[in-house]
Amino acid sequence: MEKEEERERRRAELLTPENLQRLLADALTYKSNIRDLTTIVKCGADVNGMVKRGLRPLHYAVHAGNIEGVNFLLDNGADVNAPDDIGYRPVHLCARKGLTEPLRILIERGAQIDFFVEPEDEEGGRARNLGYLTIEPLNMALENNHEECARLLLQSGAKPNNHYFLGYEINLLPLEHIECLKTLLEFGADPNLFSRCGLTPLMKACRTHNIRAARILMDSGASLDVQPPDRFEQV
Repeated sequence: MEKEEERERRRAELLTPENLQRLLADALTYKSNIRDLTTIVKCGADVNGMVKRGLRPLHYAVHAGNIEGVNFLLDNGADVNAPDDIGYRPVHLCARKGLTEPLRILIERGAQIDFFVEPEDEEGGRARNLGYLTIEPLNMALENNHEECARLLLQSGAKPNNHYFLGYEINLLPLEHIECLKTLLEFGADPNLFSRCGLTPLMKACRTHNIRAARILMDSGASLDVQPPDRFEQV
């Protein structure tokens, strides 16, 4: 009887909610089979529960490129838009790491891809929200030169001309990422937008002697005569 009670006590100590969440995260990271994942969930792991710093099991599955794990979690009720502590969703991880297939699955399951909000101002109009942080999945894909992810996001409705504190999407794109530049322009990015410091992408290309980018921009309508507006702010 005492041995049985001891086993139950040890079992209760091992199968705490925290340990179960960690176990599920590890199983997803190391791509355990579906049977093991099912067992862990049946023991009490929460497919939407936090593991560490707000990260959910879906973040771990996506980060590991675990397609079966992603589908398993979504089939069992995981929130496709679950944020971590700083607001990054699984789609942000896909965009940052260039994980096209997990990103495709998330989008097909209803993942939000556009987080840029323009709140109403006091007069009922639309006020700009020029964030200091660029946390759009598209921005992450472009910054890290993941053209396939950027294309998928744009095909799915991501906006090519988002306006951030330091400039527009095309101003923040590293111009050495040539394929990303072509894709952004293909989906309607304006090549004549000014950054906060008063430079168009063509000016930036000329400053850095990036002839290839300059040609692409001019072929897409970049002006040779454009002048920055007052205070270097595009209105």
